Amino acid sequence: MAAPTFSWNAITSAQTDAESPIDTTLMEGVRQNLVHLKEWLGDSFTPAVDHDHDGINSKTVVLADSVVSIAKLKVARGSFGASTGGNYYIPVARYSHLPSFNKTGSVYAVQLLLQTRQHLSSGGEVWEVTVQAQIENIEYFCVYWDYHTN
Repeated sequence: MAAPTFSWNAITSAQTDAESPIDTTLMEGVRQNLVHLKEWLGDSFTPAVDHDHDGINSKTVVLADSVVSIAKLKVARGSFGASTGGNYYIPVARYSHLPSFNKTGSVYAVQLLLQTRQHLSSGGEVWEVTVQAQIENIEYFCVYWDYHTN
């Protein structure tokens, strides 16, 4: 980012009090300050000159391996499966990924409800995902989700 055309003009309160005239020095200082701001902020609140932190047009920013990549977080998989009907409330960690659902048959309806509810009675935050299966269900279904570990 190139230096602004004009340096900043400090305008004193003595120049703007009710007793002081509006003169050329004051008005030229105001004009140069506006040009300074326009060049510093950019036209229409976008940079007048693009900058990419390469040390030429702005401060250098060095990344660990000079490329931003997907964070390498430890992930584990939780799962729950059944082959009977009823409602199942599956506790999942608060920062889990959305659960996935897999069912082997096509005769009975099994629903995965992504309406979670928070339970604090366990001493910590536990979230539940609800699975509803028809009472007559005999087909195996499985719910699984990924979550972050230490």
